[in-house]
Amino acid sequence: NHESLRHMRTAVAKVASVPDTVDDGAYGGFGKPDGIHDMENPLGEFADYVGEEVAAWSCHEWAKTYGEETIKQGCPASLILRSPNCKEDCQNALKDDPLFLRGRCPETCGDMKQP
Repeated sequence: NHESLRHMRTAVAKVASVPDTVDDGAYGGFGKPDGIHDMENPLGEFADYVGEEVAAWSCHEWAKTYGEETIKQGCPASLILRSPNCKEDCQNALKDDPLFLRGRCPETCGDMKQP
């Protein structure tokens, strides 16, 4: 949902130390998660919000900001929420959609050990 995406964009901007940009609601054109394959640029649709560098991140680059153990455990929200890189907006986004990262990056996240 739009509110979850706004929270996640803000969180990613903070992790990447880029300015938070205006939310114009433009989300189209970057493919949709299919639940099987990693999206090529899972944050690509948020380029205006997080900047071009972060928008170009691969799933692994994005997931590793929350720690390698997060990836090893299947990207559970419980570990992401404990990461020092998951600030207030990230926390809010994951409460709205605990599978946000995993849904965009199922190959990177692999089998989730615990939700």
